[in-house]
Amino acid sequence: MQIMIEIQPAQISYTPLSAPKRWLLIALGTVCVGLGVLGAILPGMPSTVFFISAVACYTRSSERLYRWLVSRPWMQKPLNDMANYKRTGALPLRVKLIAMGAAWSSFLLMAFAPANVINAPWFVKWIVLVLALACSAFMLTRKTAR
Repeated sequence: MQIMIEIQPAQISYTPLSAPKRWLLIALGTVCVGLGVLGAILPGMPSTVFFISAVACYTRSSERLYRWLVSRPWMQKPLNDMANYKRTGALPLRVKLIAMGAAWSSFLLMAFAPANVINAPWFVKWIVLVLALACSAFMLTRKTAR
């Protein structure tokens, strides 16, 4: 059973954006939508984070694009996930495992791949390790949704 949620534009008063800033946010939101669609198709690439970023960009720059985006059927799952997390503070076990698996796979691939495949400097490996640890710490400190 899929729950359709009605998302209303944020009731925050913003100062109007200049035209270049508005067009930059529209362009960035459109790129995020494209990356989100790719993430829905390609394994291992996230989609929800890009769709949420697109919603944020469109919220600030174009009410028409915002309404178009949040009314798409394929946007309902990311929006429901976001609403459930905001309401309960809990993440599904599947989401936690995928996030930690992707973080640690990235680190292990970068740290132990042959130098002719991935030749990253030592400090990049440390940064990826810290990010994997931060991801795990965040995921492990969130409640698990039933």
